[in-house]
Amino acid sequence: MAVQYLLIGVGVLALVWIITPFGDEALAALTVVSRLELLTSALFLNLSGALMVFTAQNTGAGQAARVRDGVRHSVWLGVALTAVVSLLLLTERGPVAALFSGSDETRLITERYILITAPFFLCYTLTVVLHGWFNGIARTVVPLVCTVLSLGVVRLPLSYGLGHARGVDGVMWATVIGWAAGLVYTLLAAARRTGSPPQGGHDRDHDITAGPMATSDNWGHR
Repeated sequence: MAVQYLLIGVGVLALVWIITPFGDEALAALTVVSRLELLTSALFLNLSGALMVFTAQNTGAGQAARVRDGVRHSVWLGVALTAVVSLLLLTERGPVAALFSGSDETRLITERYILITAPFFLCYTLTVVLHGWFNGIARTVVPLVCTVLSLGVVRLPLSYGLGHARGVDGVMWATVIGWAAGLVYTLLAAARRTGSPPQGGHDRDHDITAGPMATSDNWGHR
């Protein structure tokens, strides 16, 4: 997780380097956007952390059903919170942008960023929540690889390429595509865990990590 946060910090520095040629207003808008992302993601990062602890505790206790229910409830709560946050940002994007900057051009860029990215915010939030489950079952490599893929492999190169082709809007769309790539990878990794049959000789305490969508038939009986 420490490596993951380090990569995110380096990625933000790289984004600053990519956006700097677009002018001071675009750079100021990036600062505003970073604050908005930090503010809006706080709910989902805390939900992910809570799910991680819940999953780890119940995995150790052999409570397969509680883990599955906890993941399902967390996902649906994340979807509901995302809908509320996205709707508020879209409908109030003007006043929200004005809170952070007095420059008209910076506000316009910030509003455009919200308009482009808010409808796809679920890609980010759902990924973050599911990462809590992966961390709870000690599969911390999945969130790390997701960060490398989403930010390093997809978002940064696309920000550079689309930025030169479509300007600041291209950088915004690169953010959306990066979120989508992270979610696809996370869902594939979750499906792989869910579809993996228990190994011979493993008891239920081990098999609890098979996946949040597994049915009771997958767990067997003592």
